[in-house]
Amino acid sequence: MFTAINLHSQLSLNRRLFLTQISVQLQSRNLKISSCLSLNKPKDQTTNASTAAAGTGTDTLRIILAAGGTGGHIYPAIAIADDLKTLDPNAQILFVGLPTGMESTAVPTAGYSFTPIQAAPLGRPFISLYNNKCVVCGNPVRLSLRQYASKAVARRHFFSKAVVGKGDGKVVLILGGSLGANALNVAILHLYSEMLDERKDLFLIWQTGVLAFDEMESLVKFHPRLYITPFLHSMDLAYSAADLIVSRAGAMICSEILAAGKPCILIPSPNVAEGHQFHNACLMADVAGSRVITEDELDSLTLKSAIEEILDNEGLMTEMSERALKAAKPDASVEIAKHILSLVNFSSPQG
Repeated sequence: MFTAINLHSQLSLNRRLFLTQISVQLQSRNLKISSCLSLNKPKDQTTNASTAAAGTGTDTLRIILAAGGTGGHIYPAIAIADDLKTLDPNAQILFVGLPTGMESTAVPTAGYSFTPIQAAPLGRPFISLYNNKCVVCGNPVRLSLRQYASKAVARRHFFSKAVVGKGDGKVVLILGGSLGANALNVAILHLYSEMLDERKDLFLIWQTGVLAFDEMESLVKFHPRLYITPFLHSMDLAYSAADLIVSRAGAMICSEILAAGKPCILIPSPNVAEGHQFHNACLMADVAGSRVITEDELDSLTLKSAIEEILDNEGLMTEMSERALKAAKPDASVEIAKHILSLVNFSSPQG
């Protein structure tokens, strides 16, 4: 009985300590969010409402951004945050998301505050009204991708100077998304060695995705002209280094490919809502001449043939690049940031 009572007391104490710890964490999180949602009161309480609404005096714009799960959701939000800070350097921006999500590391790496929150699925009604008003801006492209690095500098980031040489080789960038693309990884696994042996001027930058990296790395033999990684943090350098991109067809990656003006081969994922990647890929084919290979058609031979067809045709590569740049909307995030400021009646300090 004595042991049982002590055990019960210890469990009660542990439960109280746990609840206290959770309470402190929630208070800290709520304080951050509340601080971000509230506006500083002007020192002069007699300041009229119109002055406060215009963001003058001591008012500070505070914005919460919620985006997470994959890079396709996180990086467009970071792009908007970058341009909000450019337009209003005093703006305070807080990201919220899951503590275990990709956003918990990607956001702080980008230089923004992040606080974790618990989230639940949003219950949507079966019948809903369409928005009566929308503004078409295009998909946000990160500021770093609009500040181009030289091809020579970019290539030396991934390969040794001795291997790169004069930098006149061809670089193929393979992107399977932040979480990876199994079918694309398998196709590359079966063709990388043969292509590198056949083409002495070929370099491969291969992002496997974090979930597939360990398996792919264990199956790949070292090669000085192969750079394999779970995730690319320096996407600006990756795009600058590349002559051709092989990728999934998410909205973010398609927008970035257009902004970078790169020829591409797209393999749309069939495992997405309403097959939207296939529609993205078809649009890219129309506006930029992108090559599209469905996952049903994908194998190492088909992909190898498509890569060689483009790399061996300089005229085609130039045409695809020019069409991509013409279709790009690199300032989409600037437009979105301006609309956000206009909605809250904040005027940009830069006009």
